[in-house]
Amino acid sequence: MTDQKKSETKNLPFPGILIKRNKIWHYQVRLKGSQKFWKRSTHEANYRRALAVAKTLHQQALLLSDTPNEQPRLAKAIMTETMRLEDEISSRQADRVNIALNNFLAWSDDIALEKIDTDMLDRYQRHRLRSQRKTKTGTLLPPPAANTVRCEIIYVRRMLRENGILIAKPKDRTGLAALGRPFTRDELTIFFKACATGRHTNLFLLMLATGARPAELLPSPRSTHKPLLKSEIDLETNTVTIRSAKIKAGGRGRVSRIEVEPALLRNILDEAPDGSYAFPVMQPISRIFNEIAERAKIVRVDELGQKLTSHSFRHSFGTMLAERGDNAFIIQNLMRHASPAMTSRYTERAKPAAAIIDISPWFTPSAPEEVHPKAQD
Repeated sequence: MTDQKKSETKNLPFPGILIKRNKIWHYQVRLKGSQKFWKRSTHEANYRRALAVAKTLHQQALLLSDTPNEQPRLAKAIMTETMRLEDEISSRQADRVNIALNNFLAWSDDIALEKIDTDMLDRYQRHRLRSQRKTKTGTLLPPPAANTVRCEIIYVRRMLRENGILIAKPKDRTGLAALGRPFTRDELTIFFKACATGRHTNLFLLMLATGARPAELLPSPRSTHKPLLKSEIDLETNTVTIRSAKIKAGGRGRVSRIEVEPALLRNILDEAPDGSYAFPVMQPISRIFNEIAERAKIVRVDELGQKLTSHSFRHSFGTMLAERGDNAFIIQNLMRHASPAMTSRYTERAKPAAAIIDISPWFTPSAPEEVHPKAQD
């Protein structure tokens, strides 16, 4: 009786059977021209839903049946590659590869493997780096990262190699998906109006006024970089000391002192928690930014695929310096760039700097104090 409860079998109107093990239905069928059984879980405990999944699995089993007179096609090769990975590595890795290969299948259709070449993979790579999709709520998601697309190309070439087809690797492309963009003035106005708390406003204003990376002001708990300290805010000279978060092992990061609006520094110290840090422990900056941008209804991905992130405040800072006519060496020093080539993205003009970054359109100063008590912490 115990064995009957653990295992239950149902015949199907098409080849194969459903077997219930540990409350989950599994589809099993013998492939044509093979002595082995092909088994797949339906991931369903309800019989009717499992039957619907079994119909789809039956169609996949037909693709795996021996067809010696036909050229190998993409859909069948994907199924074979998924089965191989399940046997040799793990089902989790097989699912990951299956999703990537099916992205390629959706773009190319079920073509013969011999038609896939390097030029086709290059076209697919460019397509993926510029493709955007909408969620159920209508939010436009950015294209996948370049590393994600690069892995998909690797999976496709490995599948072809298992089928005896060798093709060259296409040239790696970064695409516009990897590029951020600065804010427009209207977007900055809308964003700061949507900030829920003064601490959030101060945090993002300081990023805009200093070009600080998110990790340089409020790093994640897993980071070894220390957050901004109160002692690094100097009200006498109205400057903030920013330590670069990009530090190689055994090395020292770049440090720059940047002049900032005095009222903003006083506001930061007013809102600062007890202790030595200028900002309290918050959720990740990227999550705070996404929530505010969603509330402000800012389009984060433009028609070219360039996106707004919390790092865009740094892009805006560099853009403002370039538009102000600052010397390229000064911009490189203020933005803590290791290479002048990175600074050349913003400007190549040489003109000495004079004023601090103007954040007055998005900032409301509080009443000034002669000596701020928290500046001495």
